Amino acid sequence: MTNNDTGTLKSIINDLHENLMIEAGAGTGKTYALVSRVVTLVKCGVRMQEIVAITFTEAAAAELSERIRSRLEQLADRDHPDNANDLLATDLDEIAHGRIVHAIAELDQATIQTIHGFASQLLRDRPLDARMPPGWVILDEVETSHMFAERWNKWLEDTLAEDTSVEPEVIGALRYLLNAEVGTGRWRDVAAIFSDNCARLADESVVENINMGKVAEDTLLQLQDLAEQCSNQSDKLFEQLQGAIGTVEAVQAVAADVPLALETLQDGERVDYYRNVGSGSNWSMSTGEVRAEFRRIGRAFTAAVRAAPLMPLLHNLRQFALEYELLRKSEGVATFDDLLVWARNLLRDDSAVREHLQSRYTRILIDEFQDTDPLQAEIAFYLAADPEGDFAELPWYGLPLSPGQLFVVGDPKQSIYRFRGADLGVAELVRNGGQLRPLTLVENRRSQKEVLDWVNVVFGENGLMTEEPGIQAEYIQLRHHDGVQQEKLGASVQIFGEQMEVPANRLRQLQARHVAGILAVYTTGERSELDVYDRKLKSVRKARLSDVCILIQTRTGLDSLVQALEDSNIPYRLEGGSLLFDTQEIRDMLNCLRAIDDPADEVAVVASLRSSAFACSDVDLQNWRDAGGSWNYLSPMPDDRCADSPVR
Repeated sequence: MTNNDTGTLKSIINDLHENLMIEAGAGTGKTYALVSRVVTLVKCGVRMQEIVAITFTEAAAAELSERIRSRLEQLADRDHPDNANDLLATDLDEIAHGRIVHAIAELDQATIQTIHGFASQLLRDRPLDARMPPGWVILDEVETSHMFAERWNKWLEDTLAEDTSVEPEVIGALRYLLNAEVGTGRWRDVAAIFSDNCARLADESVVENINMGKVAEDTLLQLQDLAEQCSNQSDKLFEQLQGAIGTVEAVQAVAADVPLALETLQDGERVDYYRNVGSGSNWSMSTGEVRAEFRRIGRAFTAAVRAAPLMPLLHNLRQFALEYELLRKSEGVATFDDLLVWARNLLRDDSAVREHLQSRYTRILIDEFQDTDPLQAEIAFYLAADPEGDFAELPWYGLPLSPGQLFVVGDPKQSIYRFRGADLGVAELVRNGGQLRPLTLVENRRSQKEVLDWVNVVFGENGLMTEEPGIQAEYIQLRHHDGVQQEKLGASVQIFGEQMEVPANRLRQLQARHVAGILAVYTTGERSELDVYDRKLKSVRKARLSDVCILIQTRTGLDSLVQALEDSNIPYRLEGGSLLFDTQEIRDMLNCLRAIDDPADEVAVVASLRSSAFACSDVDLQNWRDAGGSWNYLSPMPDDRCADSPVR
């Protein structure tokens, strides 16, 4: 281990009064670092029931719990061979040893779970403080969808009723959408998005109010400034600009009447360029730059005018979402998103509950911090914050933390759950806030040096992974760990194939055949050209198919790959739950189930008969059909010509 990683690991186990943020690259021992921190806390007297370890999935929580147990049991056994290289085994006196033994018995009392599980636990412990009825329940996805549909249908019915009390502006917005052939399904989609993001709706400004007069005034100034760059008013591009200025002035004149402003925009000259005209000699900047700026100004203005009629509806849908949230809480039902929002609100708004939980949970550890969304980070900060902090005035990320109470670990380069609300900007906000001391682990303990060298060149030196604040983290070079056995086999990363201008389907077929051909060369008996190190045999041998793993980016090309492997007589096994359904065996089974469920589904019946389950040949099927047989197995049997047919 290099001095850098040694220093980081020593800080993890020695600096218990510091709040730490560990950036651990792939294979650098992220879970080991987290486990080391937990075990060190136990060794120094922290009880298991005071520790909260948050992971991203239930499987990860179970694995983390088992890793902690294994490490504790290792240290409890003074003669365990792994203790010789374990920093935690150093100076393990009788008091610390007794604490470790006691912690093994108390491990089940530790809170090691997902953030949703932890939020649910907080709410169940203090339901009345959270303004929830005792015995509240969590809705599954089907129940959530059903409840939302009922509430939405009632809103729609009430809103569209003849005697509705809804504001005229909302009715106008609905008419506008109907005239634009935007059906109610799209309205519902917006309402569902609002409902899923209630935490962001408390502030009314989340739905923009468009001041049409101000938008038109700003747009006029920008267009006029752009027109001043022209020295010849006969220029065609200049004439287009003047037409756009005239349209904006007309919209400005009726800005108070939003529907009329929209109609005026639609009837006037376009507010962006629409032909590649203009002479470069007439402009102080290139005509390309003029057109680009013209387009930007015009499209922003057009979008604002078209959006303005919808703002009253969006405000109404925001109110719908907030009222629907209150209904769920009063009825004692919660969605998974509600768990985080309501737990955050409980910690933020109730100082007595917050201080009680802070004294109960004295150490907060978070795994996979790069995939943390703002609500999860808020929950952690409120628990770890100094009780004397100014909770009313300071934002959550500005609250001073109690010494050593928060420990997070992750790798921003591996953030993959943005579609579920994860926000890389949260990790950056926490790091830049200075509340946690940043440390890094860079020694990869999993891969051979040749692989790491290739990865560092592709992602680092070649710039495939470049830093973009809030979007992509900086790439940090990984180093090979000296403790990983480096096999002297001339290992390398090899790239095959070439760029080809062919249809995508054809390209996938060629790639699949190439992969199959490489496998045949590298792994077929005595012709194998690849040596591998067998860790069980502790010696070098020829590569076998069982040594090979083929990773695919998407399932799109899976059929081509499977076909190429079968054509080359290369046995294979599909891994992963989603890939299982692409196997022929599963497709055959599904066809059989469809045929059983619906005897009239002739396609499923024939597919089942042709499958390995029944092994009917095409000749058997044709003879059956020629004899008058039906594909509906509930129909009468044909004549005796098919008495011995396997179809029968």
